[in-house]
This record gives sequence, C-alpha cells and structure tokens, in this order.
Amino acid sequence: MRSGVKPPTRRSASVRTASTHAVRGVLSPALMLLYSLRHVSHWLLSQRRVDLALDLYRRGLPLHLAVPRWRYMLGFPPWAVATTVRQRVTGR
Repeated sequence: MRSGVKPPTRRSASVRTASTHAVRGVLSPALMLLYSLRHVSHWLLSQRRVDLALDLYRRGLPLHLAVPRWRYMLGFPPWAVATTVRQRVTGR
C-alpha cells in the first residue's frame, strides 16, 4: 500500500450515489448521457411532443433505475401531465 493513500471503503449498493460513481470514474459517461436524456425529455415537453418525451423516459428508465435517479423517475410522469394540462388551458 502506498503511503498517504487510504484504502477504499466498502459501501453497500444502496448507499452508492451518482457522485460516488462520478468520482471513481465508473459511470461518468453514463451520467452525462442520463443528464442529456433528462434535459431532452423536458425540452420535448416544452415543445408539445409529449409522445416522444414519454418514449424517451420509458427507454431511459432502466438506466435511471441502475443509478438511481428517484426524483426524475417519480417526478417526470406527473410533470408531463401537469405540463400538458397547463399548455391546453393557456392555449400555448
């Protein structure tokens, strides 16, 4: 063991976070892809392409489950419904 270097601590799978993966460099390209996926799905909602936004959400769901991104997984479907209703009411 090199001097001054701490041995890695073992964490359970439930304790691992996206920042842990990003620091270790394991999933950093995947995290960048997931960020883009979330951004594009929200953009599609703003462009009234709910069908494509939900399809993109559905296709990315297994990746978000692996990381896990609970806020996006649980929050996107209600956000999509609210955005659709708001756009129909305001006529945008």
